[in-house]
Amino acid sequence: MGKLIYSMQVSADGYVNNIRGGFEWAAPDDDVLEYILERMQGVSAYVYGRRYYETMTSWADLRSVPGLKELDYRFSDLWNATPKYVYSTTLTEARTPNTTFLREFDPVFLRGLADSGEKHVTVEGTTIAAQALRAGLIDGVSIYYVPIATGGGTPFWPADVPLRLRLIDEQRFESGIVNVRYAPIY
Repeated sequence: MGKLIYSMQVSADGYVNNIRGGFEWAAPDDDVLEYILERMQGVSAYVYGRRYYETMTSWADLRSVPGLKELDYRFSDLWNATPKYVYSTTLTEARTPNTTFLREFDPVFLRGLADSGEKHVTVEGTTIAAQALRAGLIDGVSIYYVPIATGGGTPFWPADVPLRLRLIDEQRFESGIVNVRYAPIY
């Protein structure tokens, strides 16, 4: 049975973007991207909020861009092949393959998505993750801490969901990025 994993890159002070909404500081270097590619092998679907989905669409057609690294092409290929479920009340046309729009948060659907296979489902985007956390659906958390303090922005953790975590694993990278994986204690 798969798990629902809340996963994003986060500044050292806990934000997924800066006060202007930018997160250019979060771009992974090669060793982090290689690690992410290994982790993606165990993912059966991505669940996104609208804003994060719109950000991720830049990975959709990288094969048409010459001169990129093979790692970027591999990420693009794997990401394109994986089903994506996007919570949005405004988007109507998918700009990426294997994309389904969902209009309302449905905890039964989300739980069933994870329970239906052996691979995990990642939840990416703070708004949709907050709803899943409030519903007690998140089985794991994977945070890629980037060694930068943004001083503000969108917080990774919703303020109204206190949560205890048990450390499962950590992976350090030469760039200073650290991936920390936790299991929530509900």
